[in-house]
Amino acid sequence: MPAEVFDSVAWDDIRRALANKPKMYQLWYGKQVSGYCGTGERISMYDKEADDKCPNCGKAKEDAAHLNVLLQENQSLLLLQFIKIKNLISK
Repeated sequence: MPAEVFDSVAWDDIRRALANKPKMYQLWYGKQVSGYCGTGERISMYDKEADDKCPNCGKAKEDAAHLNVLLQENQSLLLLQFIKIKNLISK
């Protein structure tokens, strides 16, 4: 990132916006906006045997932006199942 772009980021605003969020949300946010999350594109950079395609739709070079636009019924069901399991474990 060029210095002028870095300097134009409203870091204090971001800090304030994330201050009351859970640590895991802050981690997710940082990975998502930087693009360094566990996508096919990133994983295939360090694991040469890994496939860079989206496991849900097959799009080549799955990236962070793709995770936010890919809406499939199965993903929503998987998320709901995860939330239910997490709630059972935390009780």
